[in-house]
Amino acid sequence: MTLFSRRKPPSAMWKALAVGPFEVPIALYLGIVGVLALLSGGGLRPATIETALPWWLVMTWTSCIAAGGLLTALGRVIEHSRLESGGLVLLGYGCSFYSATLLVVSFPQATVSAAAFLAIAVGCTLRLAVLSHSRKASLIAEQIVENEDR
Repeated sequence: MTLFSRRKPPSAMWKALAVGPFEVPIALYLGIVGVLALLSGGGLRPATIETALPWWLVMTWTSCIAAGGLLTALGRVIEHSRLESGGLVLLGYGCSFYSATLLVVSFPQATVSAAAFLAIAVGCTLRLAVLSHSRKASLIAEQIVENEDR
């Protein structure tokens, strides 16, 4: 018996991190920050968004960040593409909304932060496109197999 034969198979989290080393930690981070902002009653929300928007829109944004981050990470870990897609939509919306708010409220000072959140939103959109093409390809493959069986 060799040293490598005794190894346990990698966990689902480890596999998700190996496939998406940037996406999972960023999604988890944003999800945790969103949950903490919701639980704190506004103490952890950025002042930029808190002063510029009505409370219901701030709560919507915070909920999207929290739910989107956690659903994206969970969907990636358990390999459920629909769950991941739902999380990506919410996370993409929240990040693009925050980026636009930063640019409108404090334009020259917040350009770097706005660009970072816009990059996350673009990454969410690209991942959604990949998942969509993957689903379409699997449906086409199923149809081909069905037609060959006839």
